[in-house]
Amino acid sequence: MAALPENRLLLTGKVVSLTGRIESRLAECGAVGTGLREKTDSLGSKLSPEVVKLLAYIGSIRNRFAHEPEAEISGEEFALFEESVRMVQQELDILWPVSRSHRPAASASSPLPEEEFDESPYRGTEPDSDWLILAGRLPVLHLAYAVHLFWRAVTPGIRLLGLLVGEVLGILLIAFGIWKGEPYVTGFGSALFLMVHGFGIWEAHRDPARSLPTFLYMTPGLNLFYFLLRLLPLLNWMMLFESFAIIMVWVAAIVMAARGEITIAGGLAFLSYIGGVVATYVRR
Repeated sequence: MAALPENRLLLTGKVVSLTGRIESRLAECGAVGTGLREKTDSLGSKLSPEVVKLLAYIGSIRNRFAHEPEAEISGEEFALFEESVRMVQQELDILWPVSRSHRPAASASSPLPEEEFDESPYRGTEPDSDWLILAGRLPVLHLAYAVHLFWRAVTPGIRLLGLLVGEVLGILLIAFGIWKGEPYVTGFGSALFLMVHGFGIWEAHRDPARSLPTFLYMTPGLNLFYFLLRLLPLLNWMMLFESFAIIMVWVAAIVMAARGEITIAGGLAFLSYIGGVVATYVRR
């Protein structure tokens, strides 16, 4: 475990110095902005979700010492902070190799931007706004909240999801056009398929890690697996489960009502509503 500096000024200086070193390294990688948050956001999907979480944690510790006169930190937490800095530097060195002799040294006296770092990526999910919470606690409107949960769950991988859906749609249109003998449908499906394939290659080249084999995204059809393998880690599966459960139970209630099973339909509708209310407290 790393030893805590006994002098508080030295401790603050070390936190700021290590954070400044990360900010300088991000700038070398092409990041822009005046603080750690802006630099992180400017690199977008070039950084893995794990690195973004580590940067959020580093920023939270840095802001604690920059803005709280009586800030404290345990030995375990300081060790985690130093390890986070090391892991981020290691990951950046892999993504953007740079000679150490050309790296500017970060100074403990670097100016501290007066901004609060967004720590929500480290905590998992940010709280919903008051009006969304209210919607989730009202009957029927809780379905809008479920849709909101679904959107939040897929947003980190929305481009990949769009490419996946677009290519599947293109394949279905091609198959349908051939089956029905409709050349225009086949042509439209082929154009959509090729367009998505091209965008898929572009998306793959935006991923500096290139952790998956090249042939996966270069080969038409196989790139579906590339989209899927990159998409799955980005989804918030708990939110997906919550949103699907709320909506599907409500759909089941509608089906039961259409069959004349009013009591069962009412019970399912109430269950769906309770699910929405519970979700608002979980996300609060």
